[in-house]
Amino acid sequence: MPGYLLKSFEILTLLLFLATPFFLFRKKRFGTLVVMGMTLFSATIAELINEFVTQVTSYNPSFIFKAPHSEIPLFIIAGAALLSAGIFEGAVFADSCFRKQSRLRAMLFAFLLSIPLPLFEIMGIESGMWKWLHECNIYNPFWLFGVWKYYAFVISPAIIACFFRRAKMISEAEQTS
Repeated sequence: MPGYLLKSFEILTLLLFLATPFFLFRKKRFGTLVVMGMTLFSATIAELINEFVTQVTSYNPSFIFKAPHSEIPLFIIAGAALLSAGIFEGAVFADSCFRKQSRLRAMLFAFLLSIPLPLFEIMGIESGMWKWLHECNIYNPFWLFGVWKYYAFVISPAIIACFFRRAKMISEAEQTS
Protein backbone atom coordinates (compact mmCIF):
# COMPACT_ATOMS: atom_id res chain seq x y z
CA MET A 1 0.00 0.00 0.00
CA PRO A 2 1.46 3.41 -0.91
CA GLY A 3 2.64 5.63 1.93
CA TYR A 4 0.03 8.33 1.39
CA LEU A 5 -2.76 5.76 1.77
CA LEU A 6 -1.27 4.47 5.02
CA LYS A 7 -1.03 8.01 6.40
CA SER A 8 -4.56 8.83 5.21
CA PHE A 9 -5.91 5.70 6.89
CA GLU A 10 -4.04 6.57 10.07
CA ILE A 11 -5.34 10.16 10.16
CA LEU A 12 -8.93 9.16 9.34
CA THR A 13 -8.92 6.53 12.09
CA LEU A 14 -7.62 9.02 14.65
CA LEU A 15 -10.14 11.69 13.60
CA LEU A 16 -13.01 9.20 13.80
CA PHE A 17 -11.76 8.12 17.21
CA LEU A 18 -11.71 11.73 18.43
CA ALA A 19 -15.21 12.46 17.07
CA THR A 20 -16.91 9.28 18.33
CA PRO A 21 -17.03 10.15 22.07
CA PHE A 22 -18.81 13.43 21.31
CA PHE A 23 -21.42 11.59 19.24
CA LEU A 24 -21.87 8.87 21.86
CA PHE A 25 -22.15 11.39 24.69
CA ARG A 26 -24.73 13.37 22.74
CA LYS A 27 -26.76 10.20 22.08
CA LYS A 28 -26.37 9.13 25.75
CA ARG A 29 -24.66 5.87 24.90
CA PHE A 30 -22.60 5.73 28.05
CA GLY A 31 -22.15 1.95 27.91
CA THR A 32 -20.33 2.29 24.59
CA LEU A 33 -18.14 5.03 26.05
CA VAL A 34 -17.21 2.66 28.89
CA VAL A 35 -16.39 -0.06 26.35
CA MET A 36 -14.14 2.36 24.48
CA GLY A 37 -12.38 3.31 27.71
CA MET A 38 -11.88 -0.31 28.75
CA THR A 39 -10.55 -1.16 25.31
CA LEU A 40 -8.17 1.80 25.29
CA PHE A 41 -6.72 0.52 28.55
CA SER A 42 -6.55 -3.15 27.52
CA ALA A 43 -5.25 -2.51 23.97
CA THR A 44 -2.55 -0.21 25.33
CA ILE A 45 -1.44 -2.96 27.71
CA ALA A 46 -1.48 -5.49 24.85
CA GLU A 47 0.63 -3.26 22.61
CA LEU A 48 3.10 -2.51 25.40
CA ILE A 49 3.47 -6.25 26.02
CA ASN A 50 4.10 -6.71 22.30
CA GLU A 51 6.62 -3.87 22.19
CA PHE A 52 8.67 -4.76 25.25
CA VAL A 53 8.09 -8.49 25.96
CA THR A 54 6.93 -10.70 23.09
CA GLN A 55 8.14 -8.55 20.16
CA VAL A 56 6.08 -10.46 17.61
CA THR A 57 4.75 -7.58 15.50
CA SER A 58 6.73 -4.75 13.90
CA TYR A 59 4.89 -1.71 12.52
CA ASN A 60 5.60 0.23 9.36
CA PRO A 61 7.97 3.10 10.28
CA SER A 62 6.14 5.60 8.03
CA PHE A 63 3.25 6.14 10.47
CA ILE A 64 3.08 9.72 11.76
CA PHE A 65 1.61 9.49 15.26
CA LYS A 66 3.32 7.08 17.63
CA ALA A 67 3.17 6.50 21.36
CA PRO A 68 5.98 8.26 23.24
CA HIS A 69 9.20 6.25 23.67
CA SER A 70 7.93 3.38 21.51
CA GLU A 71 7.16 2.43 17.94
CA ILE A 72 3.44 1.80 18.57
CA PRO A 73 1.22 3.70 16.11
CA LEU A 74 -1.61 5.43 17.96
CA PHE A 75 -4.17 4.51 15.32
CA ILE A 76 -3.79 0.83 16.33
CA ILE A 77 -5.07 1.58 19.83
CA ALA A 78 -7.71 4.02 18.58
CA GLY A 79 -8.87 1.51 15.98
CA ALA A 80 -9.17 -1.14 18.68
CA ALA A 81 -11.45 1.12 20.72
CA LEU A 82 -13.61 1.85 17.66
CA LEU A 83 -13.77 -1.83 16.76
CA SER A 84 -14.76 -2.88 20.25
CA ALA A 85 -17.42 -0.15 20.42
CA GLY A 86 -18.77 -1.34 17.07
CA ILE A 87 -18.91 -4.95 18.26
CA PHE A 88 -20.74 -3.87 21.43
CA GLU A 89 -23.24 -1.68 19.56
CA GLY A 90 -23.83 -4.41 16.98
CA ALA A 91 -24.42 -7.04 19.65
CA VAL A 92 -26.82 -4.79 21.56
CA PHE A 93 -28.70 -3.95 18.37
CA ALA A 94 -28.95 -7.60 17.31
CA ASP A 95 -30.19 -8.60 20.75
CA SER A 96 -32.77 -5.79 20.78
CA CYS A 97 -34.39 -7.30 17.69
CA PHE A 98 -35.72 -10.10 19.90
CA ARG A 99 -38.74 -9.57 22.11
CA LYS A 100 -37.09 -10.92 25.25
CA GLN A 101 -33.54 -9.67 25.70
CA SER A 102 -30.88 -11.95 27.08
CA ARG A 103 -27.35 -11.44 28.44
CA LEU A 104 -26.14 -14.70 26.97
CA ARG A 105 -27.54 -13.87 23.52
CA ALA A 106 -25.90 -10.43 23.55
CA MET A 107 -22.58 -11.98 24.53
CA LEU A 108 -22.99 -14.58 21.77
CA PHE A 109 -23.68 -11.85 19.21
CA ALA A 110 -20.56 -9.98 20.37
CA PHE A 111 -18.51 -13.14 19.93
CA LEU A 112 -20.02 -13.83 16.49
CA LEU A 113 -19.29 -10.27 15.35
CA SER A 114 -15.66 -10.73 16.39
CA ILE A 115 -15.06 -13.91 14.36
CA PRO A 116 -13.71 -12.05 11.28
CA LEU A 117 -11.12 -10.13 13.37
CA PRO A 118 -8.18 -12.42 12.42
CA LEU A 119 -8.76 -11.36 8.82
CA PHE A 120 -7.70 -7.85 9.88
CA GLU A 121 -4.35 -9.30 10.92
CA ILE A 122 -3.85 -10.79 7.47
CA MET A 123 -5.01 -7.60 5.72
CA GLY A 124 -2.59 -5.54 7.82
CA ILE A 125 0.31 -7.79 6.89
CA GLU A 126 -0.60 -7.84 3.20
CA SER A 127 -1.02 -4.05 3.06
CA GLY A 128 2.34 -3.44 4.71
CA MET A 129 0.99 -1.84 7.89
CA TRP A 130 2.81 -4.35 10.07
CA LYS A 131 4.69 -7.62 9.82
CA TRP A 132 5.52 -10.55 12.02
CA LEU A 133 9.15 -10.55 13.04
CA HIS A 134 9.39 -14.32 13.42
CA GLU A 135 8.09 -17.26 11.46
CA CYS A 136 4.78 -18.79 12.50
CA ASN A 137 5.49 -21.05 15.44
CA ILE A 138 2.29 -22.29 17.01
CA TYR A 139 4.27 -24.15 19.69
CA ASN A 140 5.91 -21.02 21.04
CA PRO A 141 3.66 -19.50 23.75
CA PHE A 142 5.17 -16.01 23.27
CA TRP A 143 4.34 -16.09 19.57
CA LEU A 144 0.78 -17.25 20.23
CA PHE A 145 0.26 -14.61 22.89
CA GLY A 146 1.86 -11.93 20.75
CA VAL A 147 -0.38 -12.58 17.76
CA TRP A 148 -3.72 -13.28 19.45
CA LYS A 149 -3.50 -10.99 22.48
CA TYR A 150 -4.82 -8.05 20.50
CA TYR A 151 -8.08 -9.82 19.69
CA ALA A 152 -8.58 -11.05 23.23
CA PHE A 153 -7.98 -7.54 24.57
CA VAL A 154 -10.40 -6.05 22.00
CA ILE A 155 -13.16 -8.64 22.29
CA SER A 156 -13.26 -9.03 26.09
CA PRO A 157 -14.40 -5.45 26.94
CA ALA A 158 -17.32 -5.76 24.50
CA ILE A 159 -18.39 -9.15 25.87
CA ILE A 160 -18.05 -8.01 29.50
CA ALA A 161 -20.09 -4.88 28.77
CA CYS A 162 -22.80 -6.98 27.07
CA PHE A 163 -23.04 -9.07 30.23
CA PHE A 164 -23.39 -6.09 32.55
CA ARG A 165 -25.65 -4.07 30.25
CA ARG A 166 -28.09 -6.93 29.95
CA ALA A 167 -28.02 -7.51 33.72
CA LYS A 168 -29.04 -3.88 34.27
CA MET A 169 -31.87 -4.03 31.72
CA ILE A 170 -33.22 -7.33 33.11
CA SER A 171 -33.30 -5.99 36.68
CA GLU A 172 -35.11 -2.84 35.49
CA ALA A 173 -37.70 -4.97 33.66
CA GLU A 174 -38.33 -7.05 36.78
CA GLN A 175 -38.94 -3.91 38.85
CA THR A 176 -41.55 -2.55 36.45
CA SER A 177 -43.56 -5.79 36.31
